[in-house]
Amino acid sequence: MFLKSIFLSSLLATGLALYIPQEDITSKECDCSGDLVQKNKSLQNIYICGDERLGPTALPINLPLSTFVTGYDRFGGLSPNEFLEKWWDNTMRPDGKRPIGWKYPFKNGFELDDDERPIKANLVLKPGTLVDRFGEPTGRFISPATAPFSQRALHPGNLNTGKNQEFPNNYHVYNVTESITVQAGPIRPWFGQPGHGVQFFLGEGIRVQDYIDNKRYGDHDNRDTERPQKVEMQHQYWGRGTDDEALADDDSIIGKMYKQDTDMTEHWEYTSPEPL
Repeated sequence: MFLKSIFLSSLLATGLALYIPQEDITSKECDCSGDLVQKNKSLQNIYICGDERLGPTALPINLPLSTFVTGYDRFGGLSPNEFLEKWWDNTMRPDGKRPIGWKYPFKNGFELDDDERPIKANLVLKPGTLVDRFGEPTGRFISPATAPFSQRALHPGNLNTGKNQEFPNNYHVYNVTESITVQAGPIRPWFGQPGHGVQFFLGEGIRVQDYIDNKRYGDHDNRDTERPQKVEMQHQYWGRGTDDEALADDDSIIGKMYKQDTDMTEHWEYTSPEPL
């Protein structure tokens, strides 16, 4: 466990600065042929091939998101149809209402050791730590703020703007206001992406929204993550039209995000984790 902690500590301290170059993609020139691509001409200016699963036609161009997708290859060298064939399951669910959908990795997407066990450890995120997420607050995963998109090993649909149009690409930043315990570890390569960034798993049955709402929890049988009796995360906001120059100011949320790249280890402290 000591060696694992050393490895994870090193990974967490350097994961934000690590960047793995990739071939860029010209989204307007994608090959939309194939039976699996759900072509929709009325949506082709919004999504690749008009298929929401393939992500937005235009990648972010404003700070901070533009830096997250530099060199991003959304299909990992495959055509859209090949990508869907590999990563999308059209098998219908038992209720017959919709397909299974994306093929997510087992064991919560953590990198595995030689014995196929997830590499992870309990970690305390202290007040002042900035974390983020591409997706609605109903999810259970967050990452250190500013991690490149390719390191997160997400499917391209995660870049779609969600229900709230004020948050481009459904990107949200959260400020930890009370210490919370998460499972931390390296991300397994998936969806044609290199991964190897850092993810924080909140625990079974715990959502980002629960932390935002500052709810209390009862007893639980989750061995891997302590469920705090009271926790809170503050949603940091910036919307469309925000000035890029202002965002980059040292005192702004974005300025703090980038400063965190170099001093975030001050906010990390290991607990004594249960056996993994």
